[in-house]
Amino acid sequence: MSISDFDATDSALGTVNFVVVPSEIRSGTPGGAPIGPQARTFRRSSFRVEIAGVDGSRVAAIEGPRVSWSKVPVEVGPGRRHAFQQGPPSFADIQLSIATGGSTTTDLEAWVDEVAHGQVVPRNGSIDILSANLSTVIGQVSLTGLGPSVFPTFPTATGRRSLTLHVGGVTLR
Repeated sequence: MSISDFDATDSALGTVNFVVVPSEIRSGTPGGAPIGPQARTFRRSSFRVEIAGVDGSRVAAIEGPRVSWSKVPVEVGPGRRHAFQQGPPSFADIQLSIATGGSTTTDLEAWVDEVAHGQVVPRNGSIDILSANLSTVIGQVSLTGLGPSVFPTFPTATGRRSLTLHVGGVTLR
């Protein structure tokens, strides 16, 4: 599963992508209506970030999150045909791009300093996906077990700083 990157300067539509693998395939006549709720649209620029102990107001962009599941081989039947079952999930790191100003950078630096001094306490957070009016939450990406790994001192060419976070879990609502 992957979610398009969020960026406060990009008003393009966002996407949620996932792959579904059936447990079996049967031939027959198709019928019926599509299964599942109607998809909602969202803009890549319409988001809000919340992380415990961090002012998220200056997060200008987010790369990720992404989740994948390994496939574990299993032998099925007397002919020992190979099949696969779902393995454990693997969560990709996310990268936050932080605009200057506000207390966001100070809060993140304090968190990185705590980790550098051995106080490794994972935090939880979320990415709220907002409607066009930026006040109604239409979806949420819950992030658990967050931990900073890289936070360079100097800003990028765009004047932003970037922070890489390890992710322990992702839930999409």
